[in-house]
Amino acid sequence: MEFDSMALPRRAQAIHEDCVVKAHTVFIDRRIVALVILAGFLSGGAQLAAASGSLSLDEAIDVTGAMEPGLLKAPPRTIDDITRVLNQKAVTPPEETQRRVAQADAEPPSTRKPKKLLKFYLKRGKAARKIGRSEQALDDLKKAASYMKRAKLGPKKRQRLLMQLGFAQGTAGRFLRAGETMRRVIELGGNPAAYRVLVKVLAGTGDLEALEEARAKGKAAIQKMMFRHGMSRGGEMDLRINYARMEAAYYEGIGKWQEAERALRQAIAYQPESTHAKHNPGWLAKRYKGLSDVLARQGRLAEAEVAARTALLGALESFGRDNVATAEAARMLANVLYAEGRYAEAEILIREAIDIQLRMGTPPDTGRVARARRTLISVLIAQENWTSAVQEYDGLNTELKKKGKAYRGMFLKRPDIAIALLRVGRSDEALGLLKATVKDTRRRLGKKHFDSAIQTGFLAAVQTKTGDHESALEGFAASVPILLSRSRRSEEESDAFAVERQIAFVLEAYIEALAAGNGGKPSQEAVAEAFRMAEAARGQSVQRALGASGARAALDDPKLADLARREQDAQKQIATLFALLSDVLNTPADQRNDATVESLRERIGELREARAALMQAIEKEFPDYAELINPKPATLESARASLTSDEALISTYVGTDRSFVWALPKQGDAVFATVEMGREDMADLVGLLRAALEPNVQELGDIPPFDVAVAFELFNQLLAPVKEAWIQAKRLVVVAHGPLGYLPLSVLPTAPSPPMIDEGVKFAGYRKVPWLVRSHAITVVPSVASLKTLRALPPVKRQGEAFLGFGDPVFNWERA
Repeated sequence: MEFDSMALPRRAQAIHEDCVVKAHTVFIDRRIVALVILAGFLSGGAQLAAASGSLSLDEAIDVTGAMEPGLLKAPPRTIDDITRVLNQKAVTPPEETQRRVAQADAEPPSTRKPKKLLKFYLKRGKAARKIGRSEQALDDLKKAASYMKRAKLGPKKRQRLLMQLGFAQGTAGRFLRAGETMRRVIELGGNPAAYRVLVKVLAGTGDLEALEEARAKGKAAIQKMMFRHGMSRGGEMDLRINYARMEAAYYEGIGKWQEAERALRQAIAYQPESTHAKHNPGWLAKRYKGLSDVLARQGRLAEAEVAARTALLGALESFGRDNVATAEAARMLANVLYAEGRYAEAEILIREAIDIQLRMGTPPDTGRVARARRTLISVLIAQENWTSAVQEYDGLNTELKKKGKAYRGMFLKRPDIAIALLRVGRSDEALGLLKATVKDTRRRLGKKHFDSAIQTGFLAAVQTKTGDHESALEGFAASVPILLSRSRRSEEESDAFAVERQIAFVLEAYIEALAAGNGGKPSQEAVAEAFRMAEAARGQSVQRALGASGARAALDDPKLADLARREQDAQKQIATLFALLSDVLNTPADQRNDATVESLRERIGELREARAALMQAIEKEFPDYAELINPKPATLESARASLTSDEALISTYVGTDRSFVWALPKQGDAVFATVEMGREDMADLVGLLRAALEPNVQELGDIPPFDVAVAFELFNQLLAPVKEAWIQAKRLVVVAHGPLGYLPLSVLPTAPSPPMIDEGVKFAGYRKVPWLVRSHAITVVPSVASLKTLRALPPVKRQGEAFLGFGDPVFNWERA
């Protein structure tokens, strides 16, 4: 397989060609005066101005910048093609792994000659890096660099050695040291790659002022190199690639993902004509991995999957199966599949990524392996495979213990792990983990940050499950308002499904805590609050779809489209800077600059003000759109206002362990009940009843009997406890959640039925069953909010006409 731009699909090739055209516009033609060009480059990248008080709309627009929409190509529906190629590639034989490990374990020579020692540590450092020993690689390269003067290395060789040291420092998270090393490389002579790496590591330090300065100097230096006499076309393309990748690193650092995407596409577009990149095995695979990441962060998961697939197939072609690049590409694709909710396929690939690294001899406590195993834990939790998830957690915890508490916390202080521990009966351990996690996150990000709120909500949920309802209600009171506030949401769009699951878990536990209040007889205030929480939990996926629909509708109004894009851009930048702040605060004190921390907090504050100003403008000028993207959960009173005098509302929520039902009449109190039947049991029961409603048989006699007794038992558990609130109504409006959405409640009997006797006519016995539909007309709606929307629509004026229809009730071709 030839892995280059010519192998791309036609749609991707069109994008590729478009990137080439756009990319050439980055640099001004050589015939233009160099001074003008330099001035133009130095004018790019506006700083965010410090602001006091609230920002005006114009200032908010200056802060957030602009974004452009992207393109989409649908990926295959399965990963069969990926697994087939993986299985075709040979695995590393044990003896080869032993040889690689032996190279990394080699003893230093018994000599004092600087050149020999430099050469040894350089070789051993490279060997360590190949098998994932980033700490050893860093130590060996530092030792090699310490011999540079005594070995009398020339400037070019010093540059190459220091570049490798800088890479190793960045890989190990020593961003301040990596920045110092890259500045030394630059002092030794113009190296365009050094500017790119400097920008990347400075983005990791959180020092945005230094980042802007390095970017400006990099632009000027690369532009100057473009005017060298005799520059070849391939050399020019290499410079353009370095510039584009530097821009991508800069935009990734400040959370402008569409701009980062455009820069990466430019770099990919230049590759066919370059000198270095064109002949560098796996270069395109690594760039497509980066492109997949920035696409996923925009929520464009289908495109991210295409890019990740391209990266993985390219890595397999260039490096084979057992290589760091292949393992990282497999992990990237697994992350995208996880974000798409394709957990079984994600598990296959993440296990492959782990196996590849272990076969290579990578130590199991290294960052790369730990990140992959952490992803595996999340995938197993998403599949509710609690036992396997906890086994993986225990194994990773054991491996990381010798690395220290802070390092271990980077991978294991996650709220979903606590739920797995709870599910396998280790509740005390779950509580301890969550208390430590909440304390640490509040210290770094503050009490009102979304991450603090979700972790506090998880702690409250575990307290609910362990019977500590008083503490739980305090935690829910502190966390739920933040979780339901869009202004506090700043997670990456690639995390949308995971965050929805987490919020639903917290809200479901909150409903349980409210239901348990007052000895299991909650007050009307608690019933109303539980109703609102159920509506919020049910409506998340619907709201995401409505938000996407609203975004498309906004495109019809240029001003709204611009404001909406800027507000979303601010949200993404806030998410990126908060993640960066968290990472900086997790670094050792000698790798952290307190002034940088304060600068990040100020920038986040500015962006929040900008986002608030933009939302105020949207709410004032486009109130319908504002309501669409940020609706308030329906309340009992708003639901009552949508009912007619002869209607009652039946609202259900099916949870993991139990279900809940509310009945609301037009007049009078709502009635609430807990049903001791969780999602799995409810799904089994509904499936049993549906078997007779959609039998998929050829003959009437093959239709299985409808289990009237089971149907009545469901009525007894679900509707009978709240009967007093709906029995007087003529029509029922039903919000059916989860498995209940697959069963028409009209087929539930309202009383026990005598044994079925057909009396010679097929199904005649069902005539005497007191079906619910005999006494009440039933309308099903997806949510209470949808009922309000439907009732607000103007009536349709349409001339009605009589209709008489005939059909074949047998639906059997031979007997028709």
